[in-house]
Amino acid sequence: MLDKKNQYDLVYFEIVGYCNARCPWCMTGSKRIDETAFPSTFIKVDHFENAINYLLDNGFICPGKCRIDLYSWGEPMLHPKLNDILRILSRNNIDFGISTNASKVVHLDRDVLTNLRELKFSMSGFSQSSYDRIHGFHFETILNNIEMLVKNIIKEGSPSQFTMAYHIYQFNVDEMRLAAEFCNENSINFEPYCARLADYNFKKSYLDGSISRELLEKMSKDLFLHYIDELIATMPQNYECPQFNILTIDEYCNALTCCILSKDHPEYSLGSLFELSRSEIHDMKLSRKVCVDCTKSGVTYWTHNPLIPKYIDDFKYVTRVKQMSQNRDLELQNRDNTINDILNSKSYKLGRTLTWPIRYMIERFR
Repeated sequence: MLDKKNQYDLVYFEIVGYCNARCPWCMTGSKRIDETAFPSTFIKVDHFENAINYLLDNGFICPGKCRIDLYSWGEPMLHPKLNDILRILSRNNIDFGISTNASKVVHLDRDVLTNLRELKFSMSGFSQSSYDRIHGFHFETILNNIEMLVKNIIKEGSPSQFTMAYHIYQFNVDEMRLAAEFCNENSINFEPYCARLADYNFKKSYLDGSISRELLEKMSKDLFLHYIDELIATMPQNYECPQFNILTIDEYCNALTCCILSKDHPEYSLGSLFELSRSEIHDMKLSRKVCVDCTKSGVTYWTHNPLIPKYIDDFKYVTRVKQMSQNRDLELQNRDNTINDILNSKSYKLGRTLTWPIRYMIERFR
């Protein structure tokens, strides 16, 4: 359990509370939740800066020793002043990560990229038919946007890494090889795992058997559900939810109970960040009824342990071998190009021209 005096190593900060994807198994994409209390919006730049200053001044985080991921269930690239948001973090030497569905390309200024540690692409498959079932975007546009973002960031000299979070559904398993090859070609880490229900209420109703037959039938056609009972049965008796060590903040600067509760849940918010201390947040999380129920039911263990099929390791090994082969071919090509450049250089040709006269003079006067 996090000590009350410890700082947070990881903070989730929702800078945009809505998403333009139509994922049916996500509480944001499905638009199932009542947002009367907290209508989804984006955070104002000055409010974000105030929150970062509060976190720094009150010892929640330490520059250079924490990371702020600018997402929870929203799409951060939709923020109209994203560069201004990132500039606040870079100015304070705070590392950050971004997760995006790549539906929109935002040019990230050079001065904001110093502290970008990871740009993650959330993928629902690798074909238009898969995207028609989940995200709802034009697939080729997504690929073009990813290539453009990666090239621009590499060009600016950013130290960040790129990751493809490939959500495995029953209908896109056969598309993984194409996705992995695309990642190899674009310097992107390939991380596939079985897609989950991104909704606490859905997970709870599935586990307690109260979910409707109609919804269960739809889930069984998209998601892998066979492993869940066995997974939860292996949950350690003293399992501690990782959310106790993570601070989650929404676009209203509310400190949240955790990152998986929807805005219409009665225990969604702990209160305004500006009115809470670290110890108060710590104690409030411990006393939340939903946290007890979440752990007891196994929801939290399921949430933080998505299924990664064993064959994925072999599959990723094959793609790594291919990447090594491609790198070797590139090294040989670079070597040959270097040799050709030398052979065709003026200095080399001049040297060859002078070699024989010099050798002749040496032999004559020896």
